[in-house]
Amino acid sequence: MNSAQMVHKLGVTPPVVSRWLSPEYHAYGMDALRRMAEMLDMDVEVRLMPRRVD
Repeated sequence: MNSAQMVHKLGVTPPVVSRWLSPEYHAYGMDALRRMAEMLDMDVEVRLMPRRVD
């Protein structure tokens, strides 16, 4: 699926899709994750894990 198809299916603007697809972006909200998962016929799984101490 390309970004134009994502814009159409999710009803968001091209800059939003561009931000979501950026490897530097990590601030997805649950609503956005649910919408993307639905579009891809997938489920969302959230896990809380202990932080690694370096």
